[in-house]
Amino acid sequence: MQDELSTLTLALQQALQTCDLILLTGGVSVGTYDFVPQAAQNCGVLPLFHKVSQRPGKPFYFGKRGEKIVFGLPGNPSSVLTCFYLYVVPALEKLGQKNFGLQTVQAPLSKSYQKTAGLTHFLKGTYDGYTATQLSGQESYRMHSFARANCFIEIGEAVTSVEEGTLVTVHLLPK
Repeated sequence: MQDELSTLTLALQQALQTCDLILLTGGVSVGTYDFVPQAAQNCGVLPLFHKVSQRPGKPFYFGKRGEKIVFGLPGNPSSVLTCFYLYVVPALEKLGQKNFGLQTVQAPLSKSYQKTAGLTHFLKGTYDGYTATQLSGQESYRMHSFARANCFIEIGEAVTSVEEGTLVTVHLLPK
């Protein structure tokens, strides 16, 4: 395990010498092989946060070393894409002074949704210009629903139940 940490630390150190923004995927949770936070610390990266109260994408890392930005995205594909659209795209917009990110609209939910409190849910869904519909297959390892999605439907952290017809925030994915 020490070899993997050393390899990642060296690669991150090299990236920090030449890149303004570093994007890492996987290795940010709390498992035995999740080396990103330690490698970042070894390279003098100041963690601004590690973990967000959302699903998918809870094990998300963000840090800086001077003007250099380090994103550590989760390893599951749906979590990576969700965090990329919600956090990395806005950073790229700011750095590049261009707007190519997510548009946000309010729309009624086409069917009820239940969840436990504690995490904001970003559901893969479809938006037809009038209503938002959550897709089946919301697990972070499932990509079929992401291939069909044209939006994220945001259900707030404290919310436990959303009835059909309730207005929700919809983040439209770029085409």
